[in-house]
Amino acid sequence: MARRRRIWLVNRPVQLGIVRRMVFQWFVFFVTAILTLPIFRMVLTGDIDTPLSERLAVMAVDATVLAAVFLTLMPYFAYDTLRASNRFAGPIYRLQKSIRATGFDAPFQPIRFREGDHWLDLADDYNEMVERLQPKPDVIESGDAFERDAAGAV
Repeated sequence: MARRRRIWLVNRPVQLGIVRRMVFQWFVFFVTAILTLPIFRMVLTGDIDTPLSERLAVMAVDATVLAAVFLTLMPYFAYDTLRASNRFAGPIYRLQKSIRATGFDAPFQPIRFREGDHWLDLADDYNEMVERLQPKPDVIESGDAFERDAAGAV
């Protein structure tokens, strides 16, 4: 069973940066849609004789409806973007915590990523690397094995 996330912003600058980009892209799309809608309306209906004031009034109604739809959907898309970004920000956060802990002579604890996270094989590679770099128990007990091996080779 997968562990549930308690924290949605594990790497605040990265994840909020992604959400900001998504909001900006939605804004660009919204402006583009508002500006091109009258042109599509003219082409599809063949109505080129409508006065500009009437076109602007229709454009204002269209913009209001489109803005309501965009603003209604925006929270869901921001939430979904955070969830998606957590699938790669979470593993990197756990990897970073393990690197820091291992660097301070804390006992090595293998890391595991959640089901559905990206880079699942990165945890296995990291765990294998750290296990290879850990001193072997027989080397620690018997002193400096490198010096003994070097002396025996002469």
